[in-house]
Amino acid sequence: MKKLIIRADATWQEIDERVNGISKRAHEINQMFDKKEALKKFRILRDLVNSDRHELWKSRNHEIVNGCAPLYHYSGYGEHINYTRPYNIANLNTNLDEFDQAKDWYYVFNSRKG
Repeated sequence: MKKLIIRADATWQEIDERVNGISKRAHEINQMFDKKEALKKFRILRDLVNSDRHELWKSRNHEIVNGCAPLYHYSGYGEHINYTRPYNIANLNTNLDEFDQAKDWYYVFNSRKG
């Protein structure tokens, strides 16, 4: 998955695709037979979401994010992921499920009209 680009014209469709893509990737990881490799892939996905969250909350992006409803709403997505530590194989399924929990929040509590 590509790095999130902060743009004032980001669309709901783009952000929906990102959220859905993250959940899809989490499902793929959860189905992996090699759990050590799955844990590595989870950490990559976790870091991607954390990177998105960090970029969205940077002060230089504040005006753009606050003025773009899809980005503003997506900025709360990462806040709704509550990982279980330590990040190990025993907690892998629980942590991967968190992406769906955040996705549920994203779709239930959104600000789009219509």
